[in-house]
Amino acid sequence: MAKKLLLLIFIIFLLIQKISQASIGLGIWPSEINVNVSPFRRTLIYLFVFNPSNKSIEVEIESECIDCSRDIISKGRKIGETFYSLKLKTYPQTLKLERDKNASYPILISVNPSFILEKKVVLYYPVKISFKLPSLIIGKKNFTIRTSVTSKEGRTRISVTSFVHLTFNGINKLLLTSILVLVLVLLVYLLRSFLSPS
Repeated sequence: MAKKLLLLIFIIFLLIQKISQASIGLGIWPSEINVNVSPFRRTLIYLFVFNPSNKSIEVEIESECIDCSRDIISKGRKIGETFYSLKLKTYPQTLKLERDKNASYPILISVNPSFILEKKVVLYYPVKISFKLPSLIIGKKNFTIRTSVTSKEGRTRISVTSFVHLTFNGINKLLLTSILVLVLVLLVYLLRSFLSPS
């Protein structure tokens, strides 16, 4: 009985050792960050991924906007959605992390903003139609990017996530109102000049 118990303990010890040797780990920093985005200036965001395990890992990297979709509500009923395009690019999309606890690997997220975002509108009611429109950013508009780093190998795929909260700084409301008033005054002046008898 004692020999069987010792044999069982030995087998469990070997299994635990094998599992710990085969285990993989991932880390990402920062896990959350706030970034102000200015129009007409490309914004570069750096994240860092690291491998605290004792084996090399291949990973896939993906960034997506998780709140670029907004519901269109009419009389308390959802009749469609709008989808904003932020022109996101993530470099690299795949990466090999060597087994070095002191090494970190950069991930670059590029955002190319302007005062105008492309907006896709999908209407479900009364019939489904979709079309694209330019959308002027007035004041501030907030979006959140989720970047996921996922291991490509192993029975259990490990994933870590970082959230980037973007604040797009659009056209100042007061400035826009002043420009519109100035254009209107100019149009009225030109119209009166054109219609007045010489």
